[in-house]
Amino acid sequence: MNIDMKRNQKGFTLVELAIVLVIIGLLIGGVLKGSELIQGAEIKAAAKEPDELRSAYFGYLDRYNKKPGDDDTQNSRWSDVANGDGDGRIEGRTCTADTEESCLAVRALRYAGFLKGSGSETVPRIPGTFSELSIYGAVYYGQTGTWQGTLAQVAEQDAALLDIKIDDGKCNSGAMVSTTTGGTYCDQTSGEYVADYNYVIKID
Repeated sequence: MNIDMKRNQKGFTLVELAIVLVIIGLLIGGVLKGSELIQGAEIKAAAKEPDELRSAYFGYLDRYNKKPGDDDTQNSRWSDVANGDGDGRIEGRTCTADTEESCLAVRALRYAGFLKGSGSETVPRIPGTFSELSIYGAVYYGQTGTWQGTLAQVAEQDAALLDIKIDDGKCNSGAMVSTTTGGTYCDQTSGEYVADYNYVIKID
């Protein structure tokens, strides 16, 4: 009886093992492909945000003939939005206080109906990265303009993909740039993103 039992106990054949390995490979490949598709969708969605913000910004300019946040008459329309100083430049970068023009700009755009949401709350961009949505005037790499505020600690590969969608794919030129001019995070020769860091996007 023991001999018969041993005879009936069979291991996997090479063909069966090959089939199992192929199935495992397909499953792993499917998971990786799914992750790539999700990442691609996230980057695509993030790339649309500057256009939406740009449209809102110019819509406000067209309606009120003043920059949001810097507008020195916005408090007369919305009581909890303080007036800006009206000097033609949206000031402040960190959006740490509701009195900063960079924060007031977002709040004014939302009250005016140009942007969804309320107040100047923190919003996620690419998953795993969070930053306060803000708009401010600054100079980056010789470009003076109004920028979509710092989008913080984005993985370099995600930043590079987003830059390609928006611009020229380089961290030191065009409409999307790193906020540092040093080579630690942005290679000044190749223009490649080389480490997780912050970047900004020009909207005007």
